[in-house]
Amino acid sequence: MKINEFDIPYDIDIEKILEEITNRNAKKVLIQLPDGLKPYASKILEYLSLKDVLIVFSTDPCYGSCYIADYIGKEYNFDLLIHIGHDKFVEKEEIPTVYITANYLGSIEELAEKATKFLYERGFKKIGLVTNYQHLKNIEAFSRIINSHGLEVIIDEKSKGLVLGCKIDGALRISEKVDVVLYLGGGDFHALGIAMAIDKPLFIADPYRNEIRDIEKLKKRVIAQRWWAIHNAKNVKNFGIVLVSRRGQFNEKIALDLKYKLEEKGKKVTLLISDNVNWDEISSFTYIDVFIVTGCPRISIDNRDNFKKPILNIEEAYELIKVLKN
Repeated sequence: MKINEFDIPYDIDIEKILEEITNRNAKKVLIQLPDGLKPYASKILEYLSLKDVLIVFSTDPCYGSCYIADYIGKEYNFDLLIHIGHDKFVEKEEIPTVYITANYLGSIEELAEKATKFLYERGFKKIGLVTNYQHLKNIEAFSRIINSHGLEVIIDEKSKGLVLGCKIDGALRISEKVDVVLYLGGGDFHALGIAMAIDKPLFIADPYRNEIRDIEKLKKRVIAQRWWAIHNAKNVKNFGIVLVSRRGQFNEKIALDLKYKLEEKGKKVTLLISDNVNWDEISSFTYIDVFIVTGCPRISIDNRDNFKKPILNIEEAYELIKVLKN
Protein backbone atom coordinates (compact mmCIF):
# COMPACT_ATOMS: atom_id res chain seq x y z
CA MET A 1 0.00 0.00 0.00
CA LYS A 2 1.58 3.26 -1.16
CA ILE A 3 1.32 6.43 0.91
CA ASN A 4 0.01 9.43 -1.02
CA GLU A 5 2.48 12.25 -0.31
CA PHE A 6 -0.40 14.74 -0.32
CA ASP A 7 -1.86 12.84 2.66
CA ILE A 8 1.41 12.22 4.53
CA PRO A 9 4.77 13.58 3.30
CA TYR A 10 6.58 10.47 4.55
CA ASP A 11 6.86 6.94 3.20
CA ILE A 12 5.52 4.84 6.08
CA ASP A 13 5.39 1.10 5.47
CA ILE A 14 1.68 0.57 6.14
CA GLU A 15 1.81 -2.97 4.76
CA LYS A 16 4.48 -3.96 7.27
CA ILE A 17 2.41 -2.51 10.13
CA LEU A 18 -0.66 -4.46 8.97
CA GLU A 19 1.40 -7.62 8.55
CA GLU A 20 2.88 -7.35 12.06
CA ILE A 21 -0.53 -6.72 13.63
CA THR A 22 -2.06 -9.68 11.77
CA ASN A 23 0.81 -12.13 12.33
CA ARG A 24 0.95 -11.35 16.04
CA ASN A 25 -2.85 -11.43 16.35
CA ALA A 26 -2.62 -8.09 18.14
CA LYS A 27 -5.96 -6.68 19.29
CA LYS A 28 -4.65 -3.69 21.26
CA VAL A 29 -1.92 -1.64 19.58
CA LEU A 30 -0.01 1.41 20.82
CA ILE A 31 1.49 3.68 18.14
CA GLN A 32 4.24 6.15 19.00
CA LEU A 33 5.02 9.03 16.65
CA PRO A 34 7.57 11.87 16.67
CA ASP A 35 5.98 15.31 16.91
CA GLY A 36 6.35 15.94 13.17
CA LEU A 37 4.12 12.95 12.39
CA LYS A 38 1.45 13.45 15.05
CA PRO A 39 -0.63 15.75 12.78
CA TYR A 40 -1.01 12.77 10.42
CA ALA A 41 -2.32 10.28 13.01
CA SER A 42 -5.84 10.31 11.53
CA LYS A 43 -4.45 9.62 8.04
CA ILE A 44 -2.41 6.70 9.38
CA LEU A 45 -5.63 5.33 10.91
CA GLU A 46 -7.37 5.65 7.55
CA TYR A 47 -4.60 3.76 5.77
CA LEU A 48 -4.61 1.01 8.40
CA SER A 49 -8.41 0.68 8.22
CA LEU A 50 -8.70 -1.94 10.99
CA LYS A 51 -12.12 -2.66 12.48
CA ASP A 52 -11.36 -5.26 15.14
CA VAL A 53 -8.14 -3.74 16.50
CA LEU A 54 -7.97 -1.03 19.16
CA ILE A 55 -5.33 1.53 18.14
CA VAL A 56 -4.13 4.16 20.60
CA PHE A 57 -1.60 6.93 19.85
CA SER A 58 0.87 7.96 22.55
CA THR A 59 1.01 11.69 23.31
CA ASP A 60 4.36 11.35 25.11
CA PRO A 61 7.44 13.04 23.60
CA CYS A 62 9.22 10.88 21.05
CA TYR A 63 12.67 12.40 20.60
CA GLY A 64 14.19 9.08 19.58
CA SER A 65 14.06 5.35 20.13
CA CYS A 66 15.62 5.87 23.57
CA TYR A 67 12.18 7.29 24.40
CA ILE A 68 9.99 4.32 23.53
CA ALA A 69 6.61 3.87 25.20
CA ASP A 70 6.94 0.13 25.86
CA TYR A 71 6.57 0.57 29.62
CA ILE A 72 3.12 2.14 29.05
CA GLY A 73 2.29 -0.73 26.73
CA LYS A 74 3.22 -3.26 29.39
CA GLU A 75 1.37 -1.50 32.21
CA TYR A 76 -1.86 -1.23 30.23
CA ASN A 77 -1.72 -4.61 28.48
CA PHE A 78 -1.08 -3.59 24.90
CA ASP A 79 -0.21 -6.47 22.59
CA LEU A 80 2.12 -4.49 20.34
CA LEU A 81 4.00 -1.19 20.14
CA ILE A 82 4.55 0.40 16.73
CA HIS A 83 7.35 2.97 16.97
CA ILE A 84 7.46 5.12 13.82
CA GLY A 85 10.36 7.31 12.76
CA HIS A 86 13.38 5.74 14.48
CA ASP A 87 15.38 2.53 14.57
CA LYS A 88 16.01 0.17 17.50
CA PHE A 89 18.12 1.60 20.35
CA VAL A 90 17.32 -0.23 23.61
CA GLU A 91 18.45 -3.85 23.96
CA LYS A 92 15.12 -5.36 25.00
CA GLU A 93 11.63 -3.90 25.00
CA GLU A 94 8.97 -4.60 27.61
CA ILE A 95 6.41 -5.67 24.99
CA PRO A 96 6.70 -6.77 21.34
CA THR A 97 7.88 -3.68 19.45
CA VAL A 98 8.14 -2.96 15.74
CA TYR A 99 10.20 -0.06 14.37
CA ILE A 100 8.94 1.58 11.19
CA THR A 101 10.98 4.13 9.25
CA ALA A 102 9.38 7.30 7.90
CA ASN A 103 11.25 8.45 4.81
CA TYR A 104 10.67 11.96 3.49
CA LEU A 105 8.77 11.93 0.18
CA GLY A 106 9.33 15.53 -0.89
CA SER A 107 11.71 16.62 -3.64
CA ILE A 108 15.27 17.59 -2.66
CA GLU A 109 16.62 18.58 -6.11
CA GLU A 110 15.97 22.32 -5.80
CA LEU A 111 17.41 22.35 -2.28
CA ALA A 112 20.55 20.52 -3.45
CA GLU A 113 21.07 23.09 -6.22
CA LYS A 114 20.57 25.89 -3.70
CA ALA A 115 23.06 24.27 -1.30
CA THR A 116 25.63 23.89 -4.08
CA LYS A 117 25.41 27.58 -5.00
CA PHE A 118 25.56 28.61 -1.33
CA LEU A 119 28.66 26.51 -0.61
CA TYR A 120 30.45 27.38 -3.87
CA GLU A 121 30.02 31.13 -3.30
CA ARG A 122 31.66 30.78 0.12
CA GLY A 123 34.67 28.91 -1.23
CA PHE A 124 33.97 25.49 0.31
CA LYS A 125 35.24 22.55 -1.75
CA LYS A 126 35.03 19.48 0.50
CA ILE A 127 31.58 19.01 1.98
CA GLY A 128 30.78 16.61 4.82
CA LEU A 129 27.15 15.52 4.44
CA VAL A 130 25.04 14.11 7.28
CA THR A 131 21.34 13.59 7.87
CA ASN A 132 18.71 11.99 10.12
CA TYR A 133 16.51 8.91 9.68
CA GLN A 134 13.81 10.73 7.71
CA HIS A 135 16.19 11.82 4.95
CA LEU A 136 18.66 8.93 4.87
CA LYS A 137 17.21 7.69 1.58
CA ASN A 138 17.71 11.17 0.07
CA ILE A 139 21.36 11.56 0.99
CA GLU A 140 22.90 9.81 -2.05
CA ALA A 141 20.79 11.74 -4.57
CA PHE A 142 21.51 14.96 -2.71
CA SER A 143 25.26 14.31 -2.77
CA ARG A 144 25.26 13.42 -6.49
CA ILE A 145 23.79 16.80 -7.37
CA ILE A 146 26.43 18.65 -5.35
CA ASN A 147 29.22 16.47 -6.78
CA SER A 148 28.00 17.15 -10.32
CA HIS A 149 28.94 20.82 -9.88
CA GLY A 150 32.58 20.08 -9.04
CA LEU A 151 32.39 20.03 -5.26
CA GLU A 152 33.44 16.92 -3.33
CA VAL A 153 30.93 15.41 -0.93
CA ILE A 154 32.23 13.11 1.82
CA ILE A 155 29.83 10.79 3.65
CA ASP A 156 30.95 8.61 6.54
CA GLU A 157 30.96 4.99 5.34
CA LYS A 158 30.18 3.35 8.67
CA SER A 159 27.12 5.44 9.56
CA LYS A 160 26.08 6.14 5.94
CA GLY A 161 25.79 9.76 7.04
CA LEU A 162 23.24 9.10 9.78
CA VAL A 163 23.41 11.20 12.96
CA LEU A 164 21.18 11.23 16.02
CA GLY A 165 20.75 13.89 18.68
CA CYS A 166 23.15 12.04 20.98
CA LYS A 167 25.13 9.94 18.48
CA ILE A 168 27.18 11.98 16.03
CA ASP A 169 30.13 9.64 15.40
CA GLY A 170 29.61 9.82 11.64
CA ALA A 171 30.06 13.59 11.66
CA LEU A 172 33.10 13.42 13.95
CA ARG A 173 34.87 10.88 11.73
CA ILE A 174 34.70 13.11 8.65
CA SER A 175 35.08 16.53 10.30
CA GLU A 176 38.86 16.69 9.81
CA LYS A 177 38.58 15.73 6.14
CA VAL A 178 36.18 18.49 5.08
CA ASP A 179 35.92 22.28 4.90
CA VAL A 180 32.32 22.39 6.08
CA VAL A 181 29.56 20.09 7.35
CA LEU A 182 26.10 20.22 5.79
CA TYR A 183 23.16 18.73 7.66
CA LEU A 184 20.20 17.64 5.52
CA GLY A 185 17.06 17.85 7.65
CA GLY A 186 14.65 20.11 9.47
CA GLY A 187 14.97 21.87 12.81
CA ASP A 188 18.12 22.62 14.79
CA PHE A 189 18.18 19.61 17.14
CA HIS A 190 20.60 17.30 15.29
CA ALA A 191 22.67 20.07 13.70
CA LEU A 192 23.29 21.82 17.01
CA GLY A 193 24.64 18.63 18.56
CA ILE A 194 27.19 18.36 15.76
CA ALA A 195 28.08 22.05 15.80
CA MET A 196 28.83 21.86 19.53
CA ALA A 197 31.30 19.02 18.96
CA ILE A 198 33.28 20.08 15.88
CA ASP A 199 35.43 23.06 14.97
CA LYS A 200 34.15 23.47 11.42
CA PRO A 201 31.39 25.62 9.91
CA LEU A 202 28.02 23.87 9.84
CA PHE A 203 24.97 24.72 7.79
CA ILE A 204 21.48 23.23 7.63
CA ALA A 205 19.87 22.30 4.31
CA ASP A 206 16.23 22.36 5.40
CA PRO A 207 13.84 20.57 2.99
CA TYR A 208 10.75 21.83 4.83
CA ARG A 209 11.68 25.50 4.48
CA ASN A 210 13.67 24.96 1.28
CA GLU A 211 16.53 27.04 2.68
CA ILE A 212 20.17 26.90 3.72
CA ARG A 213 20.87 28.48 7.09
CA ASP A 214 23.76 29.06 9.45
CA ILE A 215 23.73 27.74 13.02
CA GLU A 216 26.75 29.68 14.32
CA LYS A 217 24.76 32.30 16.27
CA LEU A 218 22.74 29.60 18.00
CA LYS A 219 25.92 27.65 18.79
CA LYS A 220 27.56 30.71 20.39
CA ARG A 221 24.45 31.44 22.44
CA VAL A 222 24.26 27.84 23.70
CA ILE A 223 27.97 27.80 24.61
CA ALA A 224 27.56 31.08 26.52
CA GLN A 225 24.55 29.64 28.37
CA ARG A 226 26.53 26.49 29.17
CA TRP A 227 29.39 28.38 30.81
CA TRP A 228 26.97 30.70 32.59
CA ALA A 229 25.28 27.63 34.11
CA ILE A 230 28.62 26.09 35.15
CA HIS A 231 29.84 29.41 36.61
CA ASN A 232 26.65 29.86 38.63
CA ALA A 233 26.74 26.26 39.82
CA LYS A 234 30.21 26.40 41.36
CA ASN A 235 29.20 28.65 44.26
CA VAL A 236 25.94 26.97 45.34
CA LYS A 237 25.37 24.30 47.98
CA ASN A 238 22.36 22.17 47.01
CA PHE A 239 22.29 19.98 43.91
CA GLY A 240 19.53 17.81 42.50
CA ILE A 241 20.74 14.93 40.31
CA VAL A 242 17.88 13.79 38.09
CA LEU A 243 17.71 10.19 36.89
CA VAL A 244 15.53 9.78 33.80
CA SER A 245 13.38 6.67 34.12
CA ARG A 246 13.29 5.88 30.40
CA ARG A 247 15.41 2.77 30.01
CA GLY A 248 17.36 4.23 27.10
CA GLN A 249 18.36 7.16 29.32
CA PHE A 250 18.63 5.64 32.80
CA ASN A 251 22.22 6.24 33.98
CA GLU A 252 22.30 5.27 37.66
CA LYS A 253 26.04 4.56 37.73
CA ILE A 254 26.90 8.02 36.39
CA ALA A 255 24.42 9.69 38.74
CA LEU A 256 26.02 8.01 41.76
CA ASP A 257 29.51 8.91 40.57
CA LEU A 258 28.50 12.58 40.24
CA LYS A 259 26.86 12.45 43.67
CA TYR A 260 30.05 11.09 45.24
CA LYS A 261 32.29 13.66 43.52
CA LEU A 262 30.07 16.61 44.45
CA GLU A 263 29.78 15.48 48.07
CA GLU A 264 33.57 15.24 48.16
CA LYS A 265 33.57 18.96 47.40
CA GLY A 266 31.20 19.69 50.26
CA LYS A 267 28.01 19.90 48.20
CA LYS A 268 24.65 18.51 49.32
CA VAL A 269 22.98 16.22 46.79
CA THR A 270 19.40 15.00 46.41
CA LEU A 271 18.72 12.20 43.93
CA LEU A 272 15.53 12.58 41.90
CA ILE A 273 13.87 10.48 39.22
CA SER A 274 11.58 11.68 36.46
CA ASP A 275 9.98 10.26 33.34
CA ASN A 276 9.89 13.55 31.43
CA VAL A 277 12.13 16.27 32.87
CA ASN A 278 10.58 19.74 32.82
CA TRP A 279 10.53 22.76 35.11
CA ASP A 280 6.99 22.12 36.39
CA GLU A 281 8.00 18.67 37.64
CA ILE A 282 11.14 19.70 39.51
CA SER A 283 10.43 23.30 40.59
CA SER A 284 8.73 22.17 43.83
CA PHE A 285 12.16 21.16 45.16
CA THR A 286 12.67 24.80 46.03
CA TYR A 287 15.82 24.30 48.12
CA ILE A 288 17.78 22.88 45.17
CA ASP A 289 20.02 25.46 43.50
CA VAL A 290 21.22 23.47 40.46
CA PHE A 291 19.78 20.46 38.64
CA ILE A 292 21.91 17.88 36.83
CA VAL A 293 20.03 15.74 34.30
CA THR A 294 21.66 12.37 33.70
CA GLY A 295 19.41 11.38 30.78
CA CYS A 296 19.52 12.83 27.28
CA PRO A 297 22.32 15.45 27.14
CA ARG A 298 20.13 17.66 24.99
CA ILE A 299 17.53 18.24 27.74
CA SER A 300 19.71 20.89 29.34
CA ILE A 301 20.92 22.40 26.06
CA ASP A 302 17.53 22.73 24.39
CA ASN A 303 15.50 23.71 27.46
CA ARG A 304 17.66 26.10 29.47
CA ASP A 305 15.36 29.01 28.72
CA ASN A 306 12.47 27.08 30.30
CA PHE A 307 14.25 26.47 33.61
CA LYS A 308 14.49 29.18 36.25
CA LYS A 309 17.60 27.67 37.83
CA PRO A 310 20.84 26.37 36.29
CA ILE A 311 20.51 22.96 34.65
CA LEU A 312 23.47 20.84 33.55
CA ASN A 313 23.88 17.64 31.56
CA ILE A 314 26.44 14.93 32.35
CA GLU A 315 29.28 16.46 30.34
CA GLU A 316 28.67 19.88 31.89
CA ALA A 317 28.51 18.38 35.39
CA TYR A 318 31.95 16.84 34.96
CA GLU A 319 33.23 20.21 33.67
CA LEU A 320 31.85 21.74 36.87
CA ILE A 321 33.75 19.17 38.95
CA LYS A 322 36.97 20.14 37.13
CA VAL A 323 36.28 23.78 37.97
CA LEU A 324 35.67 22.88 41.63
CA LYS A 325 38.98 20.99 41.78
CA ASN A 326 40.81 24.11 40.64
